[in-house]
Amino acid sequence: MGKANAIGVDGFGPYSVIFWEKEGIARHKMICYSEEEQNALDRYYTPGDFYNESFDNFEINPVLVEERKGA
Repeated sequence: MGKANAIGVDGFGPYSVIFWEKEGIARHKMICYSEEEQNALDRYYTPGDFYNESFDNFEINPVLVEERKGA
């Protein structure tokens, strides 16, 4: 059997965290475990995409997590 990848507790930390803010308050948080997952930022600007439609009028505040446990 293969070894499971633990994410979060006792695993590796996130690559970055994206906060979706509205009226100065973080309403949603998206945790990215790799650089590729940050494509949500590109999708936010794509008309008709889920992120574009769901988070219209939100401000994006991505935070790069500089220290990764177990990396």
